[in-house]
Amino acid sequence: CLHSSKAAASQCLAKGAMDYNAHDKETILTGTVEQDMPYDVIAMIQAIIDGTSPGQAPPFAKTMGLNTDMRFTEVSHGRFVLIWTIGRQLSHHDEFVQGGIVSVVADTGQSMAFWSTSTEAETYSTADLSTRFFRPMKVGDSFRVESIVINRSRRMGVVETRFIGVD
Repeated sequence: CLHSSKAAASQCLAKGAMDYNAHDKETILTGTVEQDMPYDVIAMIQAIIDGTSPGQAPPFAKTMGLNTDMRFTEVSHGRFVLIWTIGRQLSHHDEFVQGGIVSVVADTGQSMAFWSTSTEAETYSTADLSTRFFRPMKVGDSFRVESIVINRSRRMGVVETRFIGVD
């Protein structure tokens, strides 16, 4: 929800939303509304990692069970890390993960890495995504998923994600 007053912002917060309105330069972070605060995307992402953000996992993550299988762990400018343990709900009958799921997890990390480079509120979407598989991934396997922005222009970005096995 967008807001133009403290009262409206408080209503958004009560609903559990986290939003930024560039016109009013109000930010909802960790339960308070700050006036004329600079857009600090790293702090917003860190609040998500720390569990202090009032926002919730997006519907697709809940539907796929990713809200319990993924744990966001690190953010810095142009870099985002999460830990992913493959749940049974994401596998084929032979317990190998469905390949499209790997792309969803990669896209999640890439969007957070890309967002971490923002200096103002903006929208963006995935324009192209390709995935290469070097070995199978199985139910119960855990991975450190590292996404790094390789290049960013005003309209496009290139983000690389690597899945590194965690023993």
